[in-house]
Amino acid sequence: MSAEFLRAIQANAFGAPLGGAWEREQEAADPLEVVITFDQGVPVALDRETLSVLEALQELNRRAGGLGALALTTAHQALESITLESDLLGFKAEVDRRWAEVVHDLVQNGQMGSPLKQALDTFIASSQSRVSGEVRLHLGEGRALVTGRRCETSLYDLHQALARDFRGHTKDLQKGYA
Repeated sequence: MSAEFLRAIQANAFGAPLGGAWEREQEAADPLEVVITFDQGVPVALDRETLSVLEALQELNRRAGGLGALALTTAHQALESITLESDLLGFKAEVDRRWAEVVHDLVQNGQMGSPLKQALDTFIASSQSRVSGEVRLHLGEGRALVTGRRCETSLYDLHQALARDFRGHTKDLQKGYA
């Protein structure tokens, strides 16, 4: 997750809810499909309407009965999975965990920042440079399911993937085996 995204969630995690940002509302009666747009790891739009992170969280909570944080996190991770190399993604998961520990300790001690937090923020922000695109989610029954994702910086080439069989051979190579 981007540092700004995590900071936006963290900023309200230990205080009273802001305008329903963290309240669990009654779940929406019908499942809902939404599209969340990210720019460098930060959610910037919901169904193509430009919103701040907090506004997106509140709107998702309103529409989907309190699934805002789950929806944003699920969508962000889905986009990261197609834009970040596996070794970077694995290391970033460790950094995310350490960042959460550092922020928790800072809050517990009434501090605002530390050199370690600043270094982790810098790494997280740097890792998000390719994490831009859209993720479509199906929200309902207390879940957020990814039903589509697209971006210009995807590590995967759909046309190349379709040209390969389950063993990784291209269709041209298969001609000799027929």
